[in-house]
Amino acid sequence: MQSGNNKRDKNIDNIKGIMLLFVFWGHQWLTQGISSFFPMSEIFSYLVSMPIFFVCSCLFVKQINKQNLCRRFQQILIPFAFWYFLELSHFIYNWNDILSIKFFKEYVYSLFWGNWAHLNASALWFLPACLSLNLLIGIAKINKIALYIITFISICIIFNVDWIRENMHTQIPFGIDIALYLFPIVMIIANIYHIKNKGNFKMLKLRFIIPIVIILSVIIWKIFPCQEEYWLHKIDYSQFLLPQGFLYIINFFFIYFWFEFLYSLKKIKFLTFLGENSLIFFILNLPIVKILYPMTSKLLNMQLNINLSFILIILIDFFTCIGIPILFIKLCNKISDNFKYIGVKND
Repeated sequence: MQSGNNKRDKNIDNIKGIMLLFVFWGHQWLTQGISSFFPMSEIFSYLVSMPIFFVCSCLFVKQINKQNLCRRFQQILIPFAFWYFLELSHFIYNWNDILSIKFFKEYVYSLFWGNWAHLNASALWFLPACLSLNLLIGIAKINKIALYIITFISICIIFNVDWIRENMHTQIPFGIDIALYLFPIVMIIANIYHIKNKGNFKMLKLRFIIPIVIILSVIIWKIFPCQEEYWLHKIDYSQFLLPQGFLYIINFFFIYFWFEFLYSLKKIKFLTFLGENSLIFFILNLPIVKILYPMTSKLLNMQLNINLSFILIILIDFFTCIGIPILFIKLCNKISDNFKYIGVKND
């Protein structure tokens, strides 16, 4: 369901690269339990990054046909199946049990259910939700009746987010509730993006976008309770949906103008490389942090000032989360082109 235009928009890759840095930053605070330092940076790293990742992944969705459907399943479902197999086998089972019938049954069940059945903390939650959102957009583009039906269901989801989160979220397969929740935001932003690229609408100047982004950020922060615990448990779309009802409109403008702001920024080759390979960076980020943090914290647990220790740990972990995936990508590209099926882009 990609666009017929083969020319890749490097601005979108640049945005994804910037969002990856937000994700790395958020995972540093979250994993290390030191989010009392600069809590606003973590809040906005989640509130901005995940919705914009969904927007970027769905900008070029076309009407569903057999060819587009197969391509999208290949791009999303195969990497999800491969990486979730490794994740499930590592966190849930002993390697000796992988060939058991029990493991196979529960793996297939979890795969279909979008990995919520066993691994609520999975870093891969967004892949099934992304595929569901792609399919919904593809279906909506077939005819207006499908668009109206999906929009109506989305509105029902938006006005009942808290109830769904408390009662149904882990029972809904493949992140369909997340996909429906984000459907209006993604559809509107995608349509605006294509209208602007056709030259039918002028781009906003950066000097206008920045004040709007600042104002909306302050409004979002003031509307909701400022308690850190509230935000940490509600802003991550992997677990909870935010916000519901008419506040969704404010959230839309917040995401849209952040997208405009990021799209207006100058392209940087390193960031576009991160964006092109965002899946691998995202997948490897949490395992690296979880393994590296105990090592670095033990190493730096000396007579240093505790704030300085935390800063050093974060810097080491942050740059390692970038360096190791780069080495992995380069190695895969040297070995074979077939690694594209698990999310590694070719040079």
